[in-house]
Amino acid sequence: MFVRNPLSSPLSRSFRFLIIAAAALAIALTLFIAGNFGPAVAQSGDLYLTKTAVTVEEGYMEEFGLRPASKPSNLVNVKIEIVEQVDAVFAIYVVDSYGTTLRCGKGSVCQLTFDPVNWNRVKYVGVSALPDDDNQNGSGKIKITTQSNDSNFNGIEKTVDTTEDDQVAAPVPTEKAIVVSAGSDIYVNEGSSASYSVKLSQEPDADVTVTLSHSGDGSITVSPASLTFTTDNYDTTQSVTLSAAEDDDGLRGVATIAHSAANGGYNGVSKNLTANEVENDKVEFVVSPAPSPLNLTEGGSSHSYTIKLASQPTASVGVGITETPDDDGITVSPTSLTFT
Repeated sequence: MFVRNPLSSPLSRSFRFLIIAAAALAIALTLFIAGNFGPAVAQSGDLYLTKTAVTVEEGYMEEFGLRPASKPSNLVNVKIEIVEQVDAVFAIYVVDSYGTTLRCGKGSVCQLTFDPVNWNRVKYVGVSALPDDDNQNGSGKIKITTQSNDSNFNGIEKTVDTTEDDQVAAPVPTEKAIVVSAGSDIYVNEGSSASYSVKLSQEPDADVTVTLSHSGDGSITVSPASLTFTTDNYDTTQSVTLSAAEDDDGLRGVATIAHSAANGGYNGVSKNLTANEVENDKVEFVVSPAPSPLNLTEGGSSHSYTIKLASQPTASVGVGITETPDDDGITVSPTSLTFT
């Protein structure tokens, strides 16, 4: 569960597939998607990072994103590991291709994989600073290395510097407030759930009802609908569960969870929490049969295949189809497709 400061995904991506026909014909399918993907970076043989340094409050999490800077010709395995930590205990988290969140501490390695299809889809790494016994700000370093049969992407090495902001225990609040353990942001994997806790900062005059409401992405829901605190249990945490239903789009849904208090001297006290869905749908298109040589016989033979999107887009998607190299004896029809 990634807990702090989600990264806004950039605005455009481009996917290219090659389907090779007879006589060295390559039919290139170029998909232009207006959506949630990383910026175009022309530099070849490099790894693009959204951040090269992160500062994390103790007990919380930040994140950075990464992807190849250009299209590789083969799989690119990216290994991520904590190589230094001083006066701090860091952990890193990644979401694998099955939607499972993996955690790695110092001495273990997390891995992300990119291929020639999904190379320009930014993947995220969460960095947490675990609670420790000192009040010193800590530091560390994350090492990122690549392995690939594409020599342009083999052996790339990057580092991300980490800083732990060791927050000294805050004084007892002088104002009445709703205290939410997740802070301001929480992550929930699509098809799964995540929990956080709620309590009151001060003893109320009478029973207090905290009503939970939801706005934003409809696939994210919250339960229960309300919590009740008394003069006896006001500082005992109560659990709230967020669920993210499976959907057909490839977007990271966002919802606002509002907590509104009433009675017991807490009228008008509120707290908002941003819930971020970690998407597991692939943003790509599917060619059937799978890309392979299409054998055509000179003199009028033909071959057909189908194309569809792997997930629901946010707007119309155009697919251009061209011949490479241009051969007057071989034609392709249609030359473009549109999906909605």
